[in-house]
Amino acid sequence: MAPPDSRYFWPRRKKDLLCNQLAIISGVILTYPLTKISLRQMLYGQIAKKVTFYTINEGIFVLYRGILPQIMQRCFSITSTYMVHQNITMDLKDYPKHKAGIYAGSLLGSLDSILMPFERVQVILADKGYNQIYKNTWHCFYSLVNEHGFKELYRGFEIIYLRNILVGIIVISLYRDKEKLQVTEQRKQSFILGKSVSQIFLDSVQNTMITTIMHPLNVLRVFLHKQIGERYMHSHIALKKVYKENGVNFFFNGLYINMFRSWMSWTVIAFSNEIYKNLYSDYVQ
Repeated sequence: MAPPDSRYFWPRRKKDLLCNQLAIISGVILTYPLTKISLRQMLYGQIAKKVTFYTINEGIFVLYRGILPQIMQRCFSITSTYMVHQNITMDLKDYPKHKAGIYAGSLLGSLDSILMPFERVQVILADKGYNQIYKNTWHCFYSLVNEHGFKELYRGFEIIYLRNILVGIIVISLYRDKEKLQVTEQRKQSFILGKSVSQIFLDSVQNTMITTIMHPLNVLRVFLHKQIGERYMHSHIALKKVYKENGVNFFFNGLYINMFRSWMSWTVIAFSNEIYKNLYSDYVQ
């Protein structure tokens, strides 16, 4: 029996994976205040100016409360993205492009959905009503499981799974087109870090568009994630409840802040990724 192909256990391009993870951590740290403001707009339905005022006045430690779950979720997510793109899409290269994108994107979305507890805890720690109840990330995880069972971590799974499947299909499908554009732009580098402006623009616009399209689903999942110990509510029932009580405009709370955060985050990631690659080449290799 032939030994298993090691490429299925770890991405081949470890340099790219490591640098991307460091870049994502940098992006999360720099934009987390915007993330928290957007989350609180989704939670309370208040205008950005009011939410920004009392969020900043809570202090730096409370402002960054809940950042660890997002960092962990994003780092695990980028790892699964690399594995799916490098391994599975190669196996599907003989399939029609749209079918390969659907299969690989669905797998990627399913893997990302396993990380849902990190998003759940992040929402809870962002809610100022739980500031005195849960001390930190690990205390929140322990309390949820100990008091309400493991199932409580996956409240609202339907919404997360639907969103991640859609995002996975879009990301995998666009990734191939983006790679073709990057090849044609290799000789048109416009700044010293080695990555063209068109690539950064493509990354930021792509992710901002995805964030905008999925925003109503994120508002609905935040509505479900803030509930603790209550009766479980299916997504369609939650949708009707939110619409009946708040109207359609509620699904767009925090949209503009989230769009700006997404654009800023991926721009920071693109720049810092090239910096980390240069440092890796200079000091590691």
